[in-house]
Order: sequence, then C-alpha cells, then structure tokens
Amino acid sequence: MATHIFPTIEEWCASKDKFRVVANGFSRPFPQAHRVTGNTPLNRFYKSNVESQMRTILARYGIYKYWMDFHRLPETFIPEYFIFPPNLVHHTDQVTLLIKTESGDSNNWKILAEEIFSIFANGGFNKDQVEVEIRNPKRMNYNISSILDDDDYTLAACQSVRSKLLDQIRTYCGSAWSSVAFHLRTHISDDSELKKPTILVYCHKGSCCDFDALESALLKILSKANAGLSLELLPGSVVSAYNPLSTPIPPAYNISREPFIEASIGLKGDKERSGTLGGWFMLDLPGGLTSKVALTSHNLFGDIGSQLGTRNTEESEIERLQVEHPAPSDTMATIKHLEAFCLKPDCPSSTTQWLKDLRDATTAPSIGHIISASGYRLNDNRHRMDWALIQVSSYMAKNRPPLKDFLESHTFDPNAPHYKVTPDSIITNLCDLIPGSWAVKGGKCTGSTCGDINRLPRIIQWDDGQESEEADFVGWAQNFAQAGDTGSFVVDTFGNLVGLLIAADPVTSCAFVTPIREVVADVKAMTGGNLTLA
Repeated sequence: MATHIFPTIEEWCASKDKFRVVANGFSRPFPQAHRVTGNTPLNRFYKSNVESQMRTILARYGIYKYWMDFHRLPETFIPEYFIFPPNLVHHTDQVTLLIKTESGDSNNWKILAEEIFSIFANGGFNKDQVEVEIRNPKRMNYNISSILDDDDYTLAACQSVRSKLLDQIRTYCGSAWSSVAFHLRTHISDDSELKKPTILVYCHKGSCCDFDALESALLKILSKANAGLSLELLPGSVVSAYNPLSTPIPPAYNISREPFIEASIGLKGDKERSGTLGGWFMLDLPGGLTSKVALTSHNLFGDIGSQLGTRNTEESEIERLQVEHPAPSDTMATIKHLEAFCLKPDCPSSTTQWLKDLRDATTAPSIGHIISASGYRLNDNRHRMDWALIQVSSYMAKNRPPLKDFLESHTFDPNAPHYKVTPDSIITNLCDLIPGSWAVKGGKCTGSTCGDINRLPRIIQWDDGQESEEADFVGWAQNFAQAGDTGSFVVDTFGNLVGLLIAADPVTSCAFVTPIREVVADVKAMTGGNLTLA
C-alpha cells in the first residue's frame, strides 16, 4: 500500500481499469508485453506444478476460453520496432504470467490472480520474480491517438474550454502535469470504433495529486461545453535528447567518417546525451563572413551552448564545444551490446566488422564546434526556441529527404505513395508547417517515420517550468520520434523543409516540431545572420 496521501498517476489509472488485474498491487501503466521463452526455473516449475491445474482453476471463475504465456512488461511505453529491446527498453526483471480472456465478468479476477500466484509463492518464487495478470484485451483501457478532424465545431469547443481546463490542472497538479493534448481517441483493438475527441492530461511518472477531484473538476467543465468531449488522465512526459541508458545505433547505421542527415551526434565526452544532425546551412553574417553550419537542437548540449556568440570564440571554448559523430554515448552503448553479441558462435562476420568500425570511430575527429544556440525561450507564437548551430569544417553532405521506398515498405502509411521525392531529391525549399497536413522525419533513433500534424497544438510544461504551445505530430502506426531524434529535419509531402524536431512523447506516438521559418527568424534575431540551405 502506498504511503502517500494521494495515489500516483499509475496507481490511479490502474484502479480505473477493471479489465486488467494483477495479483500484487497495481497493473503497470503500459500493457505492451514481450514473450519470455527458454528453459528457466520458473518455466520448469510452471510446467510441472501449475499448468495442469490452470483449466480447472480458471473454470471455477467462469473463464473457459483463454490464452496464456510468460511475458516481461516494460517500465515505460515502447514502440514495437526497436531493434535491441534489452538495451533500449526498461524491462522489469519480474516475469508476468499473462492470461488473456474475452470474459466480461472481472469481479473476482483479483482473487483468481492471487490464487494462481500463491502456487508460485509456495514453490519459492516471490512477487519480484513473478506476477500474474489477467486482462481482456478488447475491454481494457488502451486507446490510441489520431489528429482532430477538420471540424469547426469540435475545434472551437476545444479552444473554448482550454483556459478553464488549464487553470484547474495547474491548481490541482502544480508541477506534476507535463502536457495537455487534444486528440481523437479509439481503442487499439477496434479501429472501426467511433473516434472520440478527447482532452488528454499527462502527468509525470510517480506524480501524486487528488486525481479524483481533478477528474471531477475537468468533467464539469467539459459537461458545460456540451460538445461530446472525452477526458483521459495518463502517465507520460515529454522527452528530448537525454537518454539514461543511451540509444544504441541501429544496425542499418552507416559507419562513415563523415556525418550525414539523421546522423548520431553528441558533445565531445558527453556520455549521457545524444541527438540527431538535422542538415546543412550557410550562415551569412554581417560584414561578409560566411560559415558552413549544421543545424540541430539546443537540448542535445544542455546549458553548455546557451546564448553563444558567433564570432571570436576563444580556443578554450572551441575545444569545450566540440561535437562528435557518432555521439559518444551511442558508440559506447552499441559497442557494449555488440561485444556480448559477438561472443555467440553464430555471430556473422558483418557484425564483427561493425564492432571494429565503431571502436575505430571513437577516435574520429569532431565534426566542428557549436557557435550559437538559442537557450530556452518563447517566441511571439509561444513556441519554445530550441536550436543550435555547429560550425563544420570542409565536409557537408547533401540535404536529402527520407526515402520514399523505405516509408512505403516499413510504415504502410496510405499517404506514403503520395510522397513526392526520388532517390536524387535534395531539400531546397523552406515552407510553412500546416496543421492537418502530413510530414516525414529522419532521426538517428527511429529512422524515417511519418505522421500527421494535429490541428491544435500540445500545451507543454517543461522541466524548467516554462509553458509553451508546440506543433503536435501524431505518428502513423508507430512513434513519430524518440528522445534521441531531437534535432531532426521534418519535411512535407514534396520534400520541403517545414520544421525542426525538438522533443517527443512516446506514450501517444507524438513528437513536437518548431516551424523552420521561426527557427531561421530566431537565428537572424540572435546572430544577425541569414540561414540558407546549403
């Protein structure tokens, strides 16, 4: 039993879901499950002492049709396409016996789960080693997001309640809330189900407040609006470049001495942060000075690059602001993974060569140094400025948009065939970011992904307390981005550059993008220089 006065957001959400029940405590907030195989002591005990009893036990509780297996559940939301789950996902050590059923009577599921767990407990297994969960996948709380329709009535209704909702959220949650979104929601098991316009309130992991009172206050506001708006309170945070476990470089990563769009970059010696190289610009400064620069996000470098000037940088500062490719944290994490993988007798020679290339890359020279960065400020549109310029040496690759063939074969997005790029396409134009339209990004963590720009912005409370309104990209069938993708270029259907990715929300498959023209204008205001695509 929790010792705090109010429940955590995870406990509160679990208590609201009667179709996901566990033997001990509360169900985990993210239901994705990864099957566990192998001849483990737990599996052997199950086969010899539990399996034969399951049909009889479940029948006593009216469950005759079910599916059952051992799984591990993640600590946080995970996209299904991650390449290295052990490295990338905060899985629990605990193994869960997951029982799926279509039964609609869950009144005694808690007692049932406890009875099954007691068999494992009598066999010497504790709750940190094994859990029992019973769920109805079609009725448990598991909704997914899409962008709001172009419906003036719904959009106006959301706008009309926004300030009142925020007042209540600030009052009840303080710093516990992370963002507020306006999406269409439908259950993951039934895409044909009517999509409901929904206000989503996200609170940080482990945060506590009077969620019952908050829900009641928000529902009262929505009821008065009489617009059919739904409400969900969920755990979730907006993430940027910080990766506690780091993000290993994907297997398709091109180990080259020169950086390219989507490349992994990080500050020299930084073992925690990593991000994505957006692309290349020419920076024309007053007085006729021109520099070759790479654009990325400021959050990749923490506070180190904030409010830098663009000229007369001291040699000591230049050394401190060196940027490496690949990022040190990515290189180390991937080497660690591959060293273990290469011990296997069937390890392919290509993997051994990949490990060698990565080890060599740790001694590669930097790609340049930071010459200017935005810090964290709001512009006149209440968008958070989050950009950095890296002065590069002689090498600059072409600004190529993500490949169409990859999107069609990996995302299955029906919009992908309308993507107007070819293998020879180069990004040459800056264009407006238009709500309701479709866009593509290429990042070092998740590669090429696509999504739709929501018709209303996400309201975000950042860790420093600053509140902003950001363009809310909803990914198609997968996350639009992960934390290390910050700094990525975002392009439209025609391959025009429309934005710079600054953060992600993995719970709703969303990411947040600053319009590229606002970035260019902010660079002009800070440095006096004009950015043009290289």
